Amino acid sequence: MAVWIGIMLAFVAMITWGFSDLVTKLSLDKESKWKVLFLGQLMGGLLILLVAVFFVDFRILASKGIYYLFILGLVNLGGVYTFYKSMKEKGVALTSPIVNSWALITIALGLIFYKEAISSLQWLAVILIIGGVFVVLLKKTGKIRFDSSLIYAVISMVFWGLFFFLLKEPNLIFGALIVASSVKLITSFFSIPILIREKVNPFKIKYNILFYIVLLAIFDGVGFSAFNFALKYSPVSIASIVISATPIVSVTLGIVVLKEKLSLRQKIAIIAVIAGLILVSI
Repeated sequence: MAVWIGIMLAFVAMITWGFSDLVTKLSLDKESKWKVLFLGQLMGGLLILLVAVFFVDFRILASKGIYYLFILGLVNLGGVYTFYKSMKEKGVALTSPIVNSWALITIALGLIFYKEAISSLQWLAVILIIGGVFVVLLKKTGKIRFDSSLIYAVISMVFWGLFFFLLKEPNLIFGALIVASSVKLITSFFSIPILIREKVNPFKIKYNILFYIVLLAIFDGVGFSAFNFALKYSPVSIASIVISATPIVSVTLGIVVLKEKLSLRQKIAIIAVIAGLILVSI
């Protein structure tokens, strides 16, 4: 029964993260990246914190491992910003598959630091993902040139790979809700100096855009929390297979709702990336 709970939670994370990408793009089309980042992370953190009040003993924050939360907050800031920059310029359908390929980085870090072994099937998955991402990055010219906007998606992928690699220990120390709420609130706090430098007033915002950002905070917050709890109830391998299908949701929404256009080359490359993401989790 516990495994099925984990699978359902992973499915919830997959769906909500897919819709999170959609409302992120809608928000970024109307507002600055830093304003969306600050408000989205702040609201998401407060939402999870509100739930945590009923289930968590906050005295655990006195634990020695609190520095993990600040490290994760900094890594999250880099991941979210570069994700938003690519999303704003290139859209959901192209950005999401690249960013969600963070498993490559997590696997590489596992090989380096924990001497983990990967199967032949996972090596095939790695080749599919790298090949697909490479093709998506290529510009449609006679020469081999990379799309500079999508390079930010690759940087975001690296940040997220590092983020999820570092996530295990703090989850064990503090639990899913404290980690999710703290990381988001710390991320919003770290973005304040940049808001000041850029002279951005995050609270000066139209109501219709605020509505999108609230949806972003809800979808992302629910997805993050559901993913953390999924790892508690089911093996990482099973939860990861479900989560790896997130780009299917986001790419579909980008094409159907936002009417984003992809070339045949890009479609094939994205299919290769998604297939690789699913295989790498098996």
